[in-house]
Formats: sequence, structure tokens, C-alpha cells
Amino acid sequence: MSTKLFQRPWKRLKPTEDNIQEETSVDENSCWSDCDNKSDSEGDPFSVAAVKTPEKEEEQEVAEVDSFMQHEEQQQWLGMNSEETDTSETTDGSVEQVIQTLIEEHSNHLEDLRESLLDMGIWISLEELEQLKNEQTLAAFIRDSLYRTPTYRMKDEELKCIEDLSRKIEQSSHIMVISGAGISVSCGIPDFRSAGGIYDRIQEKFSLLDPQEIFDLDMFKENPEMFYSFAKEIIPKSTEPSLSHRFIKDLERHQKLLRNYAQNIDGLESAAGIDRVVYCHGSFSTAHCLRCGAAYTLEDIKEDIVQGQVPRCSRCCEEESCCHPLPIHPDATPGWDEEQSSNSSTVVAPNVIKPDIVFFGEPLNSQFFDCFNSDREKVDLLLVIGTSLQVAPVSKIPLSISPQVPQVLVNMEVVGPSNHWFDLELIGPCDIIIQRLYQLLGWQQNEEQQQCSTVQDYCWKEIQPRRFLVQPETHFTETEETS
Repeated sequence: MSTKLFQRPWKRLKPTEDNIQEETSVDENSCWSDCDNKSDSEGDPFSVAAVKTPEKEEEQEVAEVDSFMQHEEQQQWLGMNSEETDTSETTDGSVEQVIQTLIEEHSNHLEDLRESLLDMGIWISLEELEQLKNEQTLAAFIRDSLYRTPTYRMKDEELKCIEDLSRKIEQSSHIMVISGAGISVSCGIPDFRSAGGIYDRIQEKFSLLDPQEIFDLDMFKENPEMFYSFAKEIIPKSTEPSLSHRFIKDLERHQKLLRNYAQNIDGLESAAGIDRVVYCHGSFSTAHCLRCGAAYTLEDIKEDIVQGQVPRCSRCCEEESCCHPLPIHPDATPGWDEEQSSNSSTVVAPNVIKPDIVFFGEPLNSQFFDCFNSDREKVDLLLVIGTSLQVAPVSKIPLSISPQVPQVLVNMEVVGPSNHWFDLELIGPCDIIIQRLYQLLGWQQNEEQQQCSTVQDYCWKEIQPRRFLVQPETHFTETEETS
């Protein structure tokens, strides 16, 4: 049975001034209850405790309605509609069947089971998983985790604007940064999901049901020519990092960076000199032969990529046996072990060189899980910069750290539920917002960074409490004249 019932994608909202203002703002004085602290005997495990309000019964009724609506919106955010969250016997039976199927299918492969649980939004280490299995309490743990609604976060009362953020950065020493394509746009690298981005370009060029298919591992094995005919669009044309990259490095230089979880594959974090970085989806900086595992750098294969050709392993091409399909070499897919590799389908052209980026259908490197299991207990501030958090497991990070940790979004569009999951949302170009942070922090910049700055040409408008729209001054002027 499919586990799609429990998939938890983020819901994206376009950052236009009109639709953002239409959303219902949150009462910052409301006190949300943590459903994790409620026992099963206290009622429906999916229900949200009513918001505590002062004496008047009328106010209490309004609060209960608001709580229900916000709970419904939260379930939509998690990808669970009212039918799916019904606690009827039918649904309970389906849940139990899914749990038992999961355990039976992966009883001998805990790595695979952890991946499946992660897709359901359940974080757990291999050691904990093995302990639960030995104690025969694994099914109960999964059931409780599925029925547990994410904690409704109390907002940090000292984090309501970018000036507050600068003070929070000064006070913090374990800042976790999740970065995405938005921090590389100013470097000439298009993002994936916005209008005119990489997925739109792929859709225009190829007849695919889903543009993401070009990053599917099975598709790559069958037809590497398709991927490499487009790969030149996504490799970095320059090694010059953006201001946002340099800001992350400066966090590290000031001994404030806990870890940078980078979703980008362009490798510009390394160009900026960031050491405490985890490339969640791999990097174009290195590559491996699918057949023999020989290592290559981007410079080794860049000429082929620019010309739209499939790079071939020179070592394999010298061997007579290179024409015979063989299992994928484990070095070519760092997230796999040798058993997974030997059980995988063979490649049509076994001397193909594959960049060390994580394709769909390919597990993440264990470094991500090892680092996050350690970092989640240490983080004291989360910055989400330039990403719409669409891809697991990175999209689960904000839900997987302590709700007491302040969370800030810096992005071109709103992410998450409209009732403000984040303490502060700065909606606009990443580099412009980061430039303002440099000014507030009093951190020095080099001449090139200062010349790139146009922060004085932008206006900051608080369109909801804790949500600021950062756009060129001319845009706001035109909007006001039109209205």
C-alpha cells in the first residue's frame, strides 16, 4: 500500500501584495497548545486544543472556531485532507495496514525503513530504529508519530522585524542555515520552480509528463543524452559566489554558524569558503563513472557538458568489457551501499560519467542524517534563505527542531501555512535583504559587495505582522498610483 496518505509537502503562496493581505493574520497574543502533550484519552488525536482566551464566552467561541480553521489549514499544509484524517475504523485499518506493510517490507533493511519514515515526516536515527525493533514497539512508535500534529509554535516576542533579527544573530552561536536556489540567482544560475526557471525550460524543450523526470535516476540510466543535452543550463558559469553565500561564510567567520544545509548543486558554497556545509542534494563539483567508480572533477567533464555531449570514462573505454552492462558502482551513488548497488538495474551505457548530484530515486548521503541528528539539539536560530522547501528531507527540518528555536524566512515567496509558521518572513530578493543585515550588524564588506548593493532602491512594507514585502521603490509607487 502506498504511503502517499502521509506525504507532507509545503504549500507555496505567491508573494503578491494582494493575496498576502487577504490571508488572515495571526493574533500574536494567542497561546497555541502542543498536541504532543495530550494523551490519547483526551479526545481525537487529530484535534487541536482550543486557544485560551479571557473570560467572555463569546470570545471563547470565536477562539474555538479560529482554532478549528487553523487546524484544517495545517492539515492541508501537511497534505492531509479531512477524509484522510478521519478517525473512522476504515482509516484506522488503513493506517495499521500501511504500518505493518512498511515493517514487513523493510524488516531487514533499516536504512530503507528510515527513508520511508522520513517521507512521512518522521525523524529517527538508525540506533533508535533498531532499539524499537528489538523491543517490538516499532509499530506503536510509527502510529503515535503519524497521529501527532506538529507543534503550534509560540512566536518569539523579540523577533518582529529585521532589526530584531540582527540582534538575534548577535546573540546566537549555533545558527542553522537552509539555503536554496534563491541565493544563486544573482550569480546567473536560474532557480528550479519559479516562472521561467529550470523546470519551465525543461518542459519547453522535452515532452515529459513532469520536468522532474530529467533528474530521475532510471531515466538517466536509460537516456543520459537527455540530461546532458540540458546540463549546461544548470552548471555554474562562474565561481563567484553571491552576497548571500558570503553572508553564510561570515556567520562561520564570526563563529556563529552551526551548519549550512545547502540544497544547491552548483558548489558555490565551497567557492565562498564555507567549511561547515552539507550538500543535501550533492554537487556538480565532482562526478563518478557509473561502471568503475572512477572519480572526476567538473573541469574534467565540463567541455563535454557545455557541448551537450555525454562524458565517458576514459579508463573504461580502454577496456574491451566496457560495452557490457554492469551494476552501478557504489562510488557513483554515495547514498547506496554495495548490496543496494548490486541489486539495482544495470546501465545501458556503463561507461557514462554521472555528476555527484542526488537524482530522484537515489538516497541521500548518510552525512546529512548524521549531521542533522546532532545539530537539531544544538541549533539556537534557523535561517531559511532562498528556498521554497519543496523537497524532503530538507523540507522537514523546520518541523523537526525544537519549537522554541526562532525561525526566519528570507525568500522571494511565502512558504508554509498562512498562519505564519515562521517568526519573521522577509519576502524579496535574498541579496538585498542580506545587504540590509550587513548594515545592521556593522559587518565589513569588500568593495565589490558594496558596488553590487542596491538596498537603497528598495522599500520595506509590513503587509502583515512579522511579514515584510521587500520590493523596488518604483513598484510600490506604481501600485499606490494604480489603487
